[in-house]
Amino acid sequence: MNWSYSIGRVTEAAKQLISEANSQDLRQLYKMQELYLYECPDFDELKGMYAQVGSRRCVFIKSDLPQDLRDLVLAHELGHDVLHRELLDQLQIMKEVSYFDLASTPELEANLFAATILLDDDKFLEMAQTGYTLEQMSSALGQCVELLSLKALILDKQGHKLRLPERYAADFLLRA
Repeated sequence: MNWSYSIGRVTEAAKQLISEANSQDLRQLYKMQELYLYECPDFDELKGMYAQVGSRRCVFIKSDLPQDLRDLVLAHELGHDVLHRELLDQLQIMKEVSYFDLASTPELEANLFAATILLDDDKFLEMAQTGYTLEQMSSALGQCVELLSLKALILDKQGHKLRLPERYAADFLLRA
């Protein structure tokens, strides 16, 4: 996979959506995309799912997720809506097996999209340049280390030279 192309395409799509909505608020972004959200108390290990029901594009989310994980899942599924709608036409449902599966281009792109939506470039760069580790940033920003690592990858590919270790865990959300 050409990571630079994928990262550029994904971050451009996320930033365009934010610009059009004039907001990074997930509720506003879902409303603008006309994406329906359904809470599912009976999801066990499944955290979220993107599907089409009739003519409606929908996200189903486990109802008892902690807020940081909920935001991640919502941003990830929004990424599928923006980037992979054509896959939905083929599959009718995109059920998540592992959110941090780097072998799957759609999953990686949805995670890159989530990192762009949830993590501000300037704040991240300021913290990295001040000497914060990924673990310290995770604690301060309320996001998982894996998502922060993807943000570091995005910024690195955009020409920012960061000295942060890459940390990806393909089964992160399965363990959460």
